[in-house]
Amino acid sequence: MAVAAAFVVAACIVSPVCNKSLPNVQFPNIGSGIFGGVDELPYLNARHPGEDNLLDKCENNKGLGHDPFDPNDRCRKLRNAIFYLSMRVRIRAGELMEHQGGDWGHKKRYNRILNALKKLVAEAKLWGCEYDPQADKILKSSKQEIAEKMKVPKDIAKKYN
Repeated sequence: MAVAAAFVVAACIVSPVCNKSLPNVQFPNIGSGIFGGVDELPYLNARHPGEDNLLDKCENNKGLGHDPFDPNDRCRKLRNAIFYLSMRVRIRAGELMEHQGGDWGHKKRYNRILNALKKLVAEAKLWGCEYDPQADKILKSSKQEIAEKMKVPKDIAKKYN
């Protein structure tokens, strides 16, 4: 295991793309899985703070932090979060299809975003909030359909990355 880790670090030092983020590399779960395997490597460079924030709020039932004295605030925050996650699902579906389905980490992340979107849409329906109807289409579509029929142009995708 130590030899493999040393090889990865050595290969990373040679690669200019990888070595610029080398000081941030941490492997907290090494040896914690079944038979000493790796359960899950962390995302080394979280490049999507908005996505991470919404996933954390949805998965841990923290809510979006609406103002209880402003009846429109809850719906506005739900509408914005649903639109953002809809864009992220569409972008990620396209990327997964471009890369032959992606690796398990990207598939897992895609499913987390899809689950968060599902939860927010259900909450918006519960409170009678309007939201982007494309979210309903996304939730009824396969990854392939989303990638083919709802593809986000690269210039627009940059704004949501």
